[in-house]
Amino acid sequence: MYVTEEAKKFKSDVALCSKGIQIRWRHYGVQIDIYLGKKQKGDLDNFSKVTLDSLVFAGVIDSDAKITDLRMTKSRDISNPRTVISVWAV
Repeated sequence: MYVTEEAKKFKSDVALCSKGIQIRWRHYGVQIDIYLGKKQKGDLDNFSKVTLDSLVFAGVIDSDAKITDLRMTKSRDISNPRTVISVWAV
């Protein structure tokens, strides 16, 4: 599987921002809100893959196979592009 440099940086950023947070449950729920900047584009399915892989890479969750509730939104915020991730026990 090919991973872009941008995806690698995103994974590192998630690890840095999670600051050692670890959630260990049988099942997880995840909300991902994508706010694209000017001229940014992408598919929700690709955003979900890299985001969920990043949560596992950062150690926030132990397996993305345990996610039973996945919610996503995609919109624009030209002045503040970002990704907001929430994780909870199901």
